[in-house]
Amino acid sequence: MEGSVSPSGVLSPGGSFLWRPRRAEAVPAELTARFGPLLAQVLWQRGWSEIEAIEAYLDPRLEALTSPFSLRGMEAAAERLCRAVQSGEPIVVYSDYDIDGMTGLAILVSYLRSLGHENVSFFQPDRLSEGYGVHAAAIRDLASRGARLIITVDTGIAAFEAAEAAKEVGVDLLITDHHQQTAETLPDTPYVVNPNQRGDTSGLSYLAGAGMAFYLCVAARSQLRKAAFFGPSRPEPDLRELLDLLVLGTVADSVELRGDNRILVRAGLKKLAFTRRPGLRALVDKVCSGETSLTAKDLAFSIAPKLNAASRMGQAHLSTELLLTQDPGRAQELVAQILKLNDQRSKVQAEIFESAQAQARTQIEGSDPPVLVVRGEWHEGVLGVVAAKLVDAFKKPAIVLTELAHGEGPSLLRGSMRTLPKVHCLKILEGAHDVLLRYGGHRMAAGLQMRAEHFVEFTERLWESGRAAPADLFAAEPVAYDGDLTPRLQVRDIVALSQMAPWGAGNPEPLLRVRGLDPSKRQILKEKHVKFRTAEGHGLIGFSKAAEVGRFLDEGASKLEALVVPEINRFRGIETVQLRIEHVGRDDSDGPDLGPRRGFFEGSPVPGG
Repeated sequence: MEGSVSPSGVLSPGGSFLWRPRRAEAVPAELTARFGPLLAQVLWQRGWSEIEAIEAYLDPRLEALTSPFSLRGMEAAAERLCRAVQSGEPIVVYSDYDIDGMTGLAILVSYLRSLGHENVSFFQPDRLSEGYGVHAAAIRDLASRGARLIITVDTGIAAFEAAEAAKEVGVDLLITDHHQQTAETLPDTPYVVNPNQRGDTSGLSYLAGAGMAFYLCVAARSQLRKAAFFGPSRPEPDLRELLDLLVLGTVADSVELRGDNRILVRAGLKKLAFTRRPGLRALVDKVCSGETSLTAKDLAFSIAPKLNAASRMGQAHLSTELLLTQDPGRAQELVAQILKLNDQRSKVQAEIFESAQAQARTQIEGSDPPVLVVRGEWHEGVLGVVAAKLVDAFKKPAIVLTELAHGEGPSLLRGSMRTLPKVHCLKILEGAHDVLLRYGGHRMAAGLQMRAEHFVEFTERLWESGRAAPADLFAAEPVAYDGDLTPRLQVRDIVALSQMAPWGAGNPEPLLRVRGLDPSKRQILKEKHVKFRTAEGHGLIGFSKAAEVGRFLDEGASKLEALVVPEINRFRGIETVQLRIEHVGRDDSDGPDLGPRRGFFEGSPVPGG
């Protein structure tokens, strides 16, 4: 089977994934006539067929955003925030320490300050000493220092003890979160806003924590308008000024870029490219060389990791300060510190991944478990990244745990889980919930904590329940592609296709199949990259793909096929079509074209899916 065509698609070398077209039917002529060949092809492959709906999708407008009051609990929350602003009450914004939390914090603090409400401060728990969540001790301490309203961002749906502490000390706790509700009840506060709580019918389950903070600002503005808060001496702030923060948190949290998220990210990318915030301006100029056409990929792979690095190394306050500072000089100092921490994070992460990968290989060679569970005395800040890298490397859900420093109490393990698209983190962890001290998160990512003495039992129960699950649940998802390459692809086709951006979670970059590549005619660059050229003259480049192509040649493959992303290469003022290789497989097109087995795959195409 290795590298051959199967009834379910094409296996990569080693058989680690399958390929399949999203849709087999031909593109209707009216779509091609209206949108051009490439854009029409990708739209059709992703389930779009109605011209009116497509036109609205390609031109996302802020006016089309869902009302924030469709969120359960938003009206009460906005009214409470409105009262606090009108009376000048001390407000504390309490956020998670990752980039989604810190950008949501910056959104709320920035908006409150723009209203003239100076009695606002913020708090983030320390990742390494306190860990995730809203802590009762922190609530009591904030109350002792005068807080009257505490607003959470990106955390709080499981803050039962903290809610009780807030009641005891006479503080109102307003929870904004987007993580799944795992308990039967909610924390005891009248102010809970979360699109993933039971009973919410807003349809906004994909919003990030930063998105929830933004929607609270939108709702609060509406309430303040009703209260005649704004006037000639107190002008109404422009909420669009918050979009540069919102886009960072949304993209960094890997939530799906559909619906309102697509609208917000599209507008936010434009705002971020020309941001007037000294901190973001300094970071964008340093990392992206002042680029004025930022993409979601720039955020996900260049900007967000730098901001997150400070948090992962236990200094989230530096990134939060960078987002809020109005001092250009201080912004430059903070960027330098953050980039230095990012270098440290990279080295620590590489060392831990090497050790975790060795444990994972031993588990696979021994019993090939459905879920990888590894542990060590590791830096807690990078466990989530290491877990994600294990998922990429082994195509299995992965849990990475570290041993916490402790005094006289029992030894503890804390860690992160990452997973495959079909495997829900929380549903997996529910199978061993009674040996966990705490856990939470969402489908693709979760955090957990347990006593070290329960590690073996926890692992065995996960493996047992995983092996009892349907056989294809833990199978790697087939790689879906958007049809075959159009032979005469032109730059203008790729420009038209860019209307479907931003690309990211829920809206992946388009993949086109190219067949008939001759591996003997490849060009090797820097001993690791590979280039091809199609019969029509289009250049293909595969970064770090030379060894993979070489293995096919060693195995006697006479032709290869590839899945490529169409791009525009700009060199000395000349624009040409470039095809970036993402996957390589053997091309057996001279044999029978068996095609994909339609019943093998779950679901059907959906708009934007």
